[in-house]
Amino acid sequence: MTILLSFSYIAYRFKEAADINPDELIVFITATLIIIGIYWISVKLTSGIAEIELTKREIEFNWLKKPILKSQDNLKFDLYEIDSWNIQREFHYDTLNISSNFSSMTISRFPEWRNDKDDYQSFINSFSNKIGSINKKKLKRNKRNEKSNQKVDDEKLIVDQEKVFKSSNLPKILLGVYIIVMILGVFYVYNNWNTGKSNILIVIAGLSGCIYYIKKYRQNRNQK
Repeated sequence: MTILLSFSYIAYRFKEAADINPDELIVFITATLIIIGIYWISVKLTSGIAEIELTKREIEFNWLKKPILKSQDNLKFDLYEIDSWNIQREFHYDTLNISSNFSSMTISRFPEWRNDKDDYQSFINSFSNKIGSINKKKLKRNKRNEKSNQKVDDEKLIVDQEKVFKSSNLPKILLGVYIIVMILGVFYVYNNWNTGKSNILIVIAGLSGCIYYIKKYRQNRNQK
């Protein structure tokens, strides 16, 4: 969304700059280059290359090329000690968050990264299957303990935070907000299309964000 808004700003400023004097045009070009430069630098400082190894009992994360602004070190988790996990899918990155009672691990990947360069999706599928298998084993042990009347605390299942979120009312509330914002935005664009107001492109960028999240909500419902 930040990228969309930035380039929308650049687009409408370019439209305005076409009718102004050369000095203001130079200022506009300089501002555009600064925005692009800041984005490029931020990507370089926060993105790196890592190797992830998933075994029957452990997940290990090792940096091959660690970015300057990342505080996460090399980590190794016992899968049975994980408390919760979730996957966030956004415009410009996918993120797997894994939490335990002693640490947390974040694995991000750019969606545009070609699938033939790594087996990230295969890793996600394998990780999800392993977590599901571990939860099944824990449930079986908990049931055995209940039947045997043993005074043993139940093992906590690994929580899929994304499923918890989807099962709550919050996605429906957010969907309603997105739809309302879209309606208001469409009316704004319609009423001001020929008025020359320069912030219409920013509104359109916001509308595209709403469309993305509405589409994402529909995909989540279809996957249930």
